[in-house]
Amino acid sequence: MVHQYNENMAPDSDFVPGSVHFLVPGNMARLLDKRRTPGQILDIKHETGQFTIEITDFEDKGARWLMPYEEVNLFQFSKNSIKHEDVQPFEEAIKRFDRPLKIPATRRPLPGLGPLRKQARSYLDEITFNLVTPDRMGSRIIWDALFHYMKDRGLHEMEEAFATQFVSNPYSGELVKGHRIVVAELGLVAYEGKAVRDPDLFTGSWSKEKRADHILSRLAFIRELFAQLGYTHVLLWR
Repeated sequence: MVHQYNENMAPDSDFVPGSVHFLVPGNMARLLDKRRTPGQILDIKHETGQFTIEITDFEDKGARWLMPYEEVNLFQFSKNSIKHEDVQPFEEAIKRFDRPLKIPATRRPLPGLGPLRKQARSYLDEITFNLVTPDRMGSRIIWDALFHYMKDRGLHEMEEAFATQFVSNPYSGELVKGHRIVVAELGLVAYEGKAVRDPDLFTGSWSKEKRADHILSRLAFIRELFAQLGYTHVLLWR
């Protein structure tokens, strides 16, 4: 088995469907995935219409996910959970933030990709690597090359934060959403999702310019990686 699993987990009959009534700090909840990932509500934030749940078991134990109020239906709650009597602030927040956003992708040349690939090549030329590893962990050699490439570009902290969030839960908070929006504005893939909630999503070290630099640097590294292996195209199976 690739992922951890609790063979003795409580049955669904011990829980009730999620609703904003149950978004009370301290309440226990379970994600409606196959293994019923458990967690505890930590806080609520009417300013952005989001709640924080801390995962209490499995590989993500200790991770804190920031979820929209309207996605509380993805969880179930213990029958003895405390309930809010007044849910109007939740409903008002949902009305403000549960809005669609679409950004079309206009295919166009990507800025500076050639020089970025050349820089990535200088790191890959120094190593011997294989994409296939027996332990599901991937190639440490490639990871080291990517780390030093990103560090020299001043992007290693963003790379680590983005990768951690993407693996744990790409829909937690808006870190990954911010990248998806910039990807669309670069003309790569259209964005269809929800409008931005966090007013600071594109400020400081997470500006659109910095995010674009990270996206293009990673794209250049991956393209050069496969080029070193003799691939011009990669077939993806879903």
